[in-house]
Amino acid sequence: MSPNTVLKALAYISVASLLINGEARADVYMRISELTVRKLAVNKVLPTYPGDALKGKFQGVAIAELSIDIEGAVSGVKILESPHDSIGESVKKSVLQWKFKPMKKDNRPLRVVGKLTFYFSIIGGKGVVRNPVVVV
Repeated sequence: MSPNTVLKALAYISVASLLINGEARADVYMRISELTVRKLAVNKVLPTYPGDALKGKFQGVAIAELSIDIEGAVSGVKILESPHDSIGESVKKSVLQWKFKPMKKDNRPLRVVGKLTFYFSIIGGKGVVRNPVVVV
């Protein structure tokens, strides 16, 4: 069985387990890919490069896991990886401002969980924050 088939099967199982008596459970979230998270975003706020991280020459990848409620608002953010605490805080602050198109399955609202990745680089002495390059 291919990895893609396994992922699709897990997604269907996740969606099926979300529905109890025709309503989305408040404590269950469906995991979606970063590409899907980015496609569903209707308002994006890029993190700023914190001055102390720039001064300390901290650079690298920051990854946030976010929970999105049935209305498309970010209901929680957990920093999974960050080269410096202040970079993680900047990512959290920006991601909390993102808004998403609400997800539905069979016309029922879904709560979702996904990840966002940001690259923090210092180029010519200036802090640069970038999103991953997505090739579709």
